[in-house]
Amino acid sequence: MPRWLFLTVLLLSCKSPETTDDLGLGVVLRDVQGDWLLLKWQQFQVGGSGTADLIALGGTGELTISSTGKFRFQLNVPGYPERVDSGLVVLRGDRLAWEGELVETTYLVTLRSGILTLRATDPLTSTPPVPGGLSGSVLEELQFRHLTIGP
Repeated sequence: MPRWLFLTVLLLSCKSPETTDDLGLGVVLRDVQGDWLLLKWQQFQVGGSGTADLIALGGTGELTISSTGKFRFQLNVPGYPERVDSGLVVLRGDRLAWEGELVETTYLVTLRSGILTLRATDPLTSTPPVPGGLSGSVLEELQFRHLTIGP
């Protein structure tokens, strides 16, 4: 066995990573399947100074991702209709493609210590305006805490 391969195996065996992302290998579907509680959802108006913190507005949400990549995301903000999106998530390295019925976009994805962070790479067009009063193009960042571990 080459010395470099032996050292790589030795280093990887010394640390017990929680996910493949902890090793710098990117997030894989197995890492994100299960139920997730929304901790943070901030939106930023593109070309403007407007921001909206949907959790501060009393918002709650839950995301469920199956072992096949099917997802269901439910968001509740007081005074607004419930929003539910469902579809498929596809992971490629540090990118998560969100292919939903309401939203299709790509996020930069990280997973550290059970916290899943999604940062939009492209602006979303909000129709109708999102809770918080923003309209037009927005970027968003979401964070979730893992509630269950996938098989």
